[in-house]
Amino acid sequence: MIRLYLILVLVIPLIHGFAQSNPPPGGPNKKSPPYLIANQFEHLSVKDGLSTNSVTDILQDREGFLWFGTPDGLNKYDGYSFTVLQQDPNKPDSSLRSNSITAIYEDRSGKLWVTTESGVIAGGGGLHQVDKRTGTATPVPMKVPSEEWKQTRGIYEDHQGVLWIGSWAGLICYNPHTGNYKLYPTPQKKIFILCSLEDAQHQIWVGTSNGLYRF
Repeated sequence: MIRLYLILVLVIPLIHGFAQSNPPPGGPNKKSPPYLIANQFEHLSVKDGLSTNSVTDILQDREGFLWFGTPDGLNKYDGYSFTVLQQDPNKPDSSLRSNSITAIYEDRSGKLWVTTESGVIAGGGGLHQVDKRTGTATPVPMKVPSEEWKQTRGIYEDHQGVLWIGSWAGLICYNPHTGNYKLYPTPQKKIFILCSLEDAQHQIWVGTSNGLYRF
């Protein structure tokens, strides 16, 4: 009996320690996994330098900087402070044509592209190339048939380096190497193109306000 008692005294603490070091899946409390126990959100707002509290798109560039699109300008964040890029009426050829940012995209060469939408308050929308170092925004000159083509949303670069931009009136295909562009109207009126993607077979898929299309 004495020998059995000694074995239990030695084994039970080992079992207890193993259970503590190897909790069941989901953490100590299955209803509250470790990553949900505490509130992990940190709130950044206008009081921290953000141009407005509504964020429409987010991108981290290859240098590590974060870019936030908002209805009131493009915000660059270095981890400590914000730099806000906005429309300058005195510099129409080197600033955003609208403060309403709808999409941010960095192509494979490291160039930053931004789309904006126009409006009574916002001004003219369209596609811009932004110099990440200086903050200069160069509007892409495209003669579009209507203001709806300036309501741009979403940017995607295909395998040939061509950019596909959605708009309220159709799909815009823009070649940044040649400056050439082509407009493809939507198959039906009042369909807004929101995003696009090229698959492994080089087909373009288009997400719209009226379902999915293959271009």
